Amino acid sequence: MRFDIVIVNQYNLTLEAIEAIKRMRVVTKTKLVILSELHSKVDTKLIENIEVDSYIQVPCSQQSILNMIIDLYVAKNLDKRSRKTNMKDKLKTLINKKILVAEDNEVNQKVIMGLLAQTGIEVTFVDDGQEALDLVKKDIPFDLLLMDINMPRMNGYEASREIRKTSKYNNIPILALTGDVMDNAIAKATQSGMQGHIAKPIIIDIFYKKIFDTLSDERRDLVDKTLINYDDKNEDGFDELSISVGLGRCNGDVEFYKTILKDFKSMYITSVNRFIELCNNENFREARHISMDIKDVALNIGAYNLCESAATMEYEFEKGSRSNWREFVNFYDTSLSKLFIDIDKYLNQN
Repeated sequence: MRFDIVIVNQYNLTLEAIEAIKRMRVVTKTKLVILSELHSKVDTKLIENIEVDSYIQVPCSQQSILNMIIDLYVAKNLDKRSRKTNMKDKLKTLINKKILVAEDNEVNQKVIMGLLAQTGIEVTFVDDGQEALDLVKKDIPFDLLLMDINMPRMNGYEASREIRKTSKYNNIPILALTGDVMDNAIAKATQSGMQGHIAKPIIIDIFYKKIFDTLSDERRDLVDKTLINYDDKNEDGFDELSISVGLGRCNGDVEFYKTILKDFKSMYITSVNRFIELCNNENFREARHISMDIKDVALNIGAYNLCESAATMEYEFEKGSRSNWREFVNFYDTSLSKLFIDIDKYLNQN
């Protein structure tokens, strides 16, 4: 009999069991997962002659099992070609592009500098919106502006509005850097002349994707289009789901990707109510752990907007009873509903 995954309790791990798994691997790529207890140790002598693909601890949940499957068939199955074409490598095709970053926090400046190091992209930093405006008016050919919202002297909204007053600068895309991703904040950024946003704290994959999508976009005619958010549609024609990214993470396996999407929906369809329940009971620690799980899985299926929403919600839950959790959970609810529409659309098309 063939099995794709064999989960063995550490107490049932014997030489006979290991030999049986080795025989299975002769005809199929059976994955070995060891079920262990927290802080317990597996006998290393038993497993020194066999590759263990993953470990899972008891008590285990649906989420931990899903994470294990993704780890086994997504992260570990990326071939060399897909590894070479990760987002940071793609940015290297944009060598000599120029980005102006308006950010007053020195730590954030260093983070962005590190993320874009060795990409060949030229990065210039200023500490406030006025400095950004002054540089742009010197006609330095920047290809992209990253604009922090909250800065001294002149904030990001004001700086963007001032830049858009001169039509010759309409071809420069502006992305907001903001920890506030509520609908009203994003709408305000759009109305001030920005074309999208990058949430803080920065999620690396999303940061790279936003930079790449913006800089590689050949549609630079933004005249009379400064109120349009160009991030509303991705290359797959879906609002909330990047199919190419999700399939890439699933090694191109359409059926497996569909299974992951179905599992995601069934697992998190009641997550909003769960967050409300936990926060009402001031169990912010558990709420934060769930948001971290959602963030990771959303990233794997290509749901970047939901990933950002979960990340900002996670950040807010860290504040405990001081948090403005209702607003963030409501925003997550909106993002999740939109994502479910895209998931149903994709499943119905395939």
